[in-house]
Amino acid sequence: MNQRELESIRKFTSDTGAADLFAYFELSRDADASVVEAAIRSKRAWAQGQQANPKYRRVAIWLIKNVGLCKRALGTEREGYIAHLQERAQAEALEVLNNVLDGAVFNRMLSIEREEAVLDRGVQLGLPDEVVERSIEAYLDRHEARREPPARFVDYYDLLGVPNDASPSDVEAAVARGIAKAQGIGPEATRTRRTLRQAARLLRNPALRAEYDLQWESEVAAVPGLSAPNEREAQLAPEHSDNIQLQATVDPEATESFSTDGLSLKSAAPPAPKSLGGRSLAVGASTGPIRRPKGGPRFELVGEAQRTVRVGRSPVSIEIRLKSTGEHRLHGRVISDRTWLTVKPDRLDPDRREQVFTATIHPSGLTRNRAVALCTIIADRGTRKSVTITAERAGIKPQWLALGGVVALAGGAAAAWPTLAEVLF
Repeated sequence: MNQRELESIRKFTSDTGAADLFAYFELSRDADASVVEAAIRSKRAWAQGQQANPKYRRVAIWLIKNVGLCKRALGTEREGYIAHLQERAQAEALEVLNNVLDGAVFNRMLSIEREEAVLDRGVQLGLPDEVVERSIEAYLDRHEARREPPARFVDYYDLLGVPNDASPSDVEAAVARGIAKAQGIGPEATRTRRTLRQAARLLRNPALRAEYDLQWESEVAAVPGLSAPNEREAQLAPEHSDNIQLQATVDPEATESFSTDGLSLKSAAPPAPKSLGGRSLAVGASTGPIRRPKGGPRFELVGEAQRTVRVGRSPVSIEIRLKSTGEHRLHGRVISDRTWLTVKPDRLDPDRREQVFTATIHPSGLTRNRAVALCTIIADRGTRKSVTITAERAGIKPQWLALGGVVALAGGAAAAWPTLAEVLF
């Protein structure tokens, strides 16, 4: 099947509200040829009786004209059609993932926590880890962004098993070998592949590599051949002779030499630095626990995280409420991953503890009778949460259909009464 035929099938299934031809004909993707033939024959018979019905005329005419195309898509060329469906589903999922990345990358920097959230979203969308990782790499390249530096220094040359003067082709080959060995599903394999791709991005860019080499020289090359911290400290420590030079406080220019025999520093306390306000600590005493900054802003959603809204022709709005639970001011933004869903305001008010956002569904933008969108609230440094909004087109209620049938029957009886009266009377 060519692209024109595939696009024709897509428009047809969109008009009928079905996801694909398998859903329209109510078939499994591994259905037998006889079952497929029977389903197509049944739908064709239905279409022949609906050509004069304005409601189903376009669908019926397309079905009658394209019976052969349906047989090919569901029969002889089924594998190609399934591959096309998978590619289309993946493209739609990647579009959603790019919207998620728009909110995850801040100041051209992707933090570790936000990358984990992107990977989790990829799993929810049904995308393999490799596809999500390649999408992240492509996004970072397009927007000239980078990942947040790791908390500790990583020797990428040692990780790849190449010297620090390796050519770009040698680096790419080493990365490919490492990724091939790290195939699999799981957090460890994912972290390994992510680290390897980070090494590839950094070392193939001349500017980033030059910056990394400076750090590498200060961290690793300064003490070649050493990996244990205690060995490095031992080599970097100055060598002392038997004599210790002590500076006199009276005359800064004068020095005296003392023998170390019998000299002990255990009972001597060093002078207090200015940063301690003149207070000195005894040798071996502790300044107490280190004060660490608390976490970033935190908030929680008030209400359900999944909403289903029935819409007609006019826009429909719902409210999304959040409550700040942290001690800091709450900065951030609110985004939607679908054009038919708009959110106002699109920024968080840092001075308010409770906020309300209005999400508006525009039915004119819906291409199906049922569609799903994500409204995501992202704190600049902290929590991110999403509300899933499902929009469903409102159908005709059964009672109205029954009333319409009664009215039609009454009208038909009234129109036929003169003829019946002549025959009966």
